[in-house]
Amino acid sequence: MIKPAFLSAGLLILPLLTYGQVPSRPGAGAVYRNWPVVAGVQFHTLAMPFSDRKSAFSNPGLSVGTEFRYNRRATLVQSLPLGYYRNRYAGNGLYVAPQLVYRPQFGPLYAELRAGAGVLYTMQPGRSYELEDNTWQTRNHGGKLTLMLPVGLSLGYSGRQAAPRISPFVSYQVFVLHGYNPGIPVVPNLLLQAGVRAHLFHH
Repeated sequence: MIKPAFLSAGLLILPLLTYGQVPSRPGAGAVYRNWPVVAGVQFHTLAMPFSDRKSAFSNPGLSVGTEFRYNRRATLVQSLPLGYYRNRYAGNGLYVAPQLVYRPQFGPLYAELRAGAGVLYTMQPGRSYELEDNTWQTRNHGGKLTLMLPVGLSLGYSGRQAAPRISPFVSYQVFVLHGYNPGIPVVPNLLLQAGVRAHLFHH
């Protein structure tokens, strides 16, 4: 059910897939370097997973971060993302959400299974109300810090080995918020992302 979303996101990075020639590829661990720049665009939806496809691209945002590997082949990676999105109905969000990433390689392609925990600062979209002494009291604009628990799947391309070494990817993430609303224990959210992992520096 998410094919249209992946197709649209893939079009954003199509030029990167055809940029340059692709030489014979060494093992993933031989070319991976810690601390690449990972950046992209993302779209936020306050919805259940695999639902609300019409508004999948309505709330744009950006993400940037880096990562480091735990093993030689770089199939187990620690991701350190920082992200921001605009959502005039659910509220704008700013988050930090470290994630553990399992990244198997399939020729020039790779997949990712990721999960982690972080914090999200949500800005109120408008005037809010709280029940106090059996009456609803208005509250001014403000924000709220909540626990964020993301899980996600990604698909990427790492066939280009010429400098700079760039690996485009698309990702579908689901995260739940705890503490967003006192009346709802957990609130589901979606993030559709498209970006690149770029090894710009030599260590």
